[in-house]
Amino acid sequence: MNLTRLSTLEPRWNSLIETVAAMITLAPEYVVLQTYSPKGQELDAYVQTLLEEDGALTLEASSDTYFPGLINPDSLNTLHELGWEDPSEFGLPNYNIFLQSDEVKPGEVAAFLVLTLRDVYGITPSHQFECAPQELFIQIVHGEFGKAPGLRFSPIDLSQLRENLG
Repeated sequence: MNLTRLSTLEPRWNSLIETVAAMITLAPEYVVLQTYSPKGQELDAYVQTLLEEDGALTLEASSDTYFPGLINPDSLNTLHELGWEDPSEFGLPNYNIFLQSDEVKPGEVAAFLVLTLRDVYGITPSHQFECAPQELFIQIVHGEFGKAPGLRFSPIDLSQLRENLG
């Protein structure tokens, strides 16, 4: 996980980073951050974490497996520069990074995931975001675990979205 670009994240990303960091800290097994076009009509990309039994963390970023044409040569170069490993034919279908438990720092991981969305997939703060587990996301956004991170929760009508994509 190459963290050298983290300083390039503008302050407008802070509320999302804080929210994802809290999710990583509090989620018992996984965190998924999905992005939708600014109008909420189409899923653009996602990143996710999976907590291993020993406290290690597997990070994943969208690949062409589910979104054909998503990764162009520039995106692929950026993924590799950031330290993402290619999907494996016999393993994970997405780009991935494995962190040992002593390397897991939720704030850095959250910022890294947001950086990946920005630099690889072209996601901007005007996109819509959805986090899972959703109940935990709502609790964090509403400040139930301390200071609210300042991210607004506006649920996306997933049934309508799926119908539109259908």
